[in-house]
Amino acid sequence: MADVKFEDQLPSENYTLGARDTVYRRVFARADRILAAGRSVLLDATFLDIANRTAAQALADKMGVRMQAIWLEAPLPVLIDRVREHAGDASDADESVVQHQFEGYQAPAGWHIVSAAGALQQTIAEARLALTSRET
Repeated sequence: MADVKFEDQLPSENYTLGARDTVYRRVFARADRILAAGRSVLLDATFLDIANRTAAQALADKMGVRMQAIWLEAPLPVLIDRVREHAGDASDADESVVQHQFEGYQAPAGWHIVSAAGALQQTIAEARLALTSRET
């Protein structure tokens, strides 16, 4: 969405609140078009802001579809270790980003809470179980 190569890091102006809001608006607009075509949508974002969570649910309600949402959690040391392991890749996240996001998060009510502290396959299995074991 920022018109840069996958492996390139974004300039700092792409991290303002206004830029973030623009990205979410584009994501929701695209999801609206896809849902209108009768397709499924997966929204992959941090959803740290309650307003964006509400907007996602409002879109599902407007389109008459059920939203199933997963909130991935892991202890701060695990998250920091993962960011350190990805040093030098396309991700712009560093320890300060992780710390900021960790301090400001609140797990949303009504979302499936899944531990992402373990191995990837374990997290996938827990997410699948959460999505198939109960309705949201």
